[in-house]
Amino acid sequence: MEVMKTVDFLLIIHLVTAVIFVFPLIGIVSYFSGKTYQRRLQTLNKNSNKKKSKFFLLVGRDHVFMGRWLSGLVVEVSLLGLAYPIGKNIINNRLW
Repeated sequence: MEVMKTVDFLLIIHLVTAVIFVFPLIGIVSYFSGKTYQRRLQTLNKNSNKKKSKFFLLVGRDHVFMGRWLSGLVVEVSLLGLAYPIGKNIINNRLW
């Protein structure tokens, strides 16, 4: 039985971060984008001046907030993915 090395830990952390944080945020951001789009269509419709919109005003703000979290996490996951080959090279060649 082989023991997990530091390089293998970098690979697992990259994948776990993507699955636990990024994939659910993609669903949340796409949900809010659909609600924001529907709200904008209701405000553009000339017949909806008499009716109230059934979507909250905060939908667009929440979409932007979650989108910023998503973009930050995508950058973090890609940096962790880049750390794997760099760390593997440093550890295997003993460059410290």
